[in-house]
Amino acid sequence: MPKITNIRKSCKVLIEWLQPESDKGRQSTVLAKKIISFEKGLREGQQVLCRWGARRYQAIVKKVYKKVPTGELISDPPIQPVLTTEGNKSASVTVTQEALDTPDEYTTPTQPLSIFQSTIPRKSTPVVMSTEVQTEGQYVTENELADVKEQLRNLIDIVVPELKTIKDLLLRNQVTTPPTTPSTPQLLAGNHVPLYGRMENGNIIMTIEDGLVPNVVLEKTLYEKMFYRAKTATSFARQLMPFFYSKHELLTSNFDGGNVITGNGHIIKDMLERARMASLLKQVELEFPGSTHGKINMGKLRDAINDRCRTEIRKNLQF
Repeated sequence: MPKITNIRKSCKVLIEWLQPESDKGRQSTVLAKKIISFEKGLREGQQVLCRWGARRYQAIVKKVYKKVPTGELISDPPIQPVLTTEGNKSASVTVTQEALDTPDEYTTPTQPLSIFQSTIPRKSTPVVMSTEVQTEGQYVTENELADVKEQLRNLIDIVVPELKTIKDLLLRNQVTTPPTTPSTPQLLAGNHVPLYGRMENGNIIMTIEDGLVPNVVLEKTLYEKMFYRAKTATSFARQLMPFFYSKHELLTSNFDGGNVITGNGHIIKDMLERARMASLLKQVELEFPGSTHGKINMGKLRDAINDRCRTEIRKNLQF
């Protein structure tokens, strides 16, 4: 097959892909400018490099659709019109049936059209020309659509593996941090609503087990105000203490009792009565589950109770 030269950038070339492996054997119609060194000429069966996106792939030329300024195809012999004249009748153009049946080709005269405009009847000209334009329009549209589809396929082939690589990289670098739990979670938050415990006539009853002192009774509205104001178990315990112990007991006692160092020396503190303390801690545990479990939690509650006793001393000194 002879080499076709003087190929324009806009000429169509039918190629068969050799690369990538996923597209091997697939045929596409591309513009000549996509083929490396197309200016040197192309021939059918020639192996070339074709640009696709930012990459180059090997392909084989299957057919070259090249047009010269007169409109004839170089890849096939031109089709000659036949002029016929009879006396004073106007000349007409006769185009062979073989030319009309040839697919994807152009059937145009080798001489400029202006020569025939004065002699060809107007009624016969649109027959050939309309077929030619329609065929040309259909040919270009189908190939442009095929090009777009091919570009999308190649784009997907490039983008999808890249996205998978990025996803795998992100998954490998992802650090899964286990949920952290505070060392004393029970002291940080209680129930969303108070549980109250024992209630009688709209009052909350906190029972003292030994029976030597009366039970602690609080109005429901006051109890709720204390509960919602307390954000932690230690705060709730501090608010309950004045209802379990008298002012004198708070001034002279603490959680464990015993020798206490003060600014004026040493004093002896009494232990807060155990039965009432047990009832107080029971109510704290009811509203803040787990707050009395463990050495750390109990240490925080003990410190909060002792601080409430010191607060009572400070308040007494102000008077």
